[in-house]
Amino acid sequence: MKLIKIKPSQIVAYPFLVVFVCFSVFPIFWMVSSAIKPSTEIYSIPPKIFTSFTLQHFRYMLFETHTIRYFLNSLIVASITTLISLSFALPGGYGLARFNFKMKNAISIAILFSQMLPLAVLLIPLYMVLAFLGLLDTYLGLILTYLGFAIPLTTWLLRGFFAGIPKELEEAAMIDGCTRFQALMRVLVPVAMPAIIATGVYSFMVAWEEFLFALSFTSSDRVRTLPIGINSFIGEYGVDWGAVMASSTLASLPIIVLFMIFYEQFISTFTEGMIKG
Repeated sequence: MKLIKIKPSQIVAYPFLVVFVCFSVFPIFWMVSSAIKPSTEIYSIPPKIFTSFTLQHFRYMLFETHTIRYFLNSLIVASITTLISLSFALPGGYGLARFNFKMKNAISIAILFSQMLPLAVLLIPLYMVLAFLGLLDTYLGLILTYLGFAIPLTTWLLRGFFAGIPKELEEAAMIDGCTRFQALMRVLVPVAMPAIIATGVYSFMVAWEEFLFALSFTSSDRVRTLPIGINSFIGEYGVDWGAVMASSTLASLPIIVLFMIFYEQFISTFTEGMIKG
C-alpha cells in the first residue's frame, strides 16, 4: 500500500480552503433554503436552517407578479449587448494586439480609464442623452448604455488573449493565400474561442446584473429588468424575503447554466492564462 505524503503547508491550506468554500457557498444555500421555506420559518428567531418545504414563494413570484417579464427583458438586453460587444471587440482587440499606430497607447489608456469611472458619474449625462434621443424606457436605450462599458471591457480582455497568440499562425495562413481578415476568422478565432466564450459570458453577467442604469432609465414593466423586479419586493414598511429569495434564485439560473455549458472553456482559458503568465 502506497503511503500518501502530506506536506506541512497542505495541513494548513486544506482546512483554510474548506472554511473558505463553506463561507462562499453558505449565502447560496441560505438563498435557496429561504426560497423554499414557509414565511414563518424565514422570520423565526433563532433562524431555522431548513425544516419545512413549500413552493408558495415561487408560485407568488411566477404567477402574481411581473417577474417573468423582467426575466425576459434581462435576457433580451443582456444577450443583444453581449453579441454586439463581441462583434466590435473581436476586430478591436485584434487591432490593438497586432498593429502599431498613432494613438494606440492613448486608446488603450482611454479603455482602461473608462472602466475606472464610477457609474454614478455617467448617470446624469447618459440620462440627458437618452431623453434627447427619446430612448428612455426602451430596450435600445438600455442596450446602448450597456454597450458603452461592455465594448471597452471585452475589447481589452480580447486584446490580451490575441496578444498571447503567436503571430506565426496568421502569417502562415496569409502565406497560404488568406487575407488578414480570413486569417483572423479561420485561424485565430478558433484558437481563441475558449477566451471569446469566457469574455462573452462575463459581458453577459455584467449586463444581466446591472442595477443603477436599469433603475434610472426605465419606468414601466414592459422594459424593467430582473434586478429592478427583485428590488420591487422591498417595500416602505417591510421586505418580502420569500419573494426576494425566490426571484434571486431565478436570477442565478442563467449564470449557473452558462457556467455548466461552458465549463471546459472556462478551465481552458484560465489554465492557459496562468501558464502564459
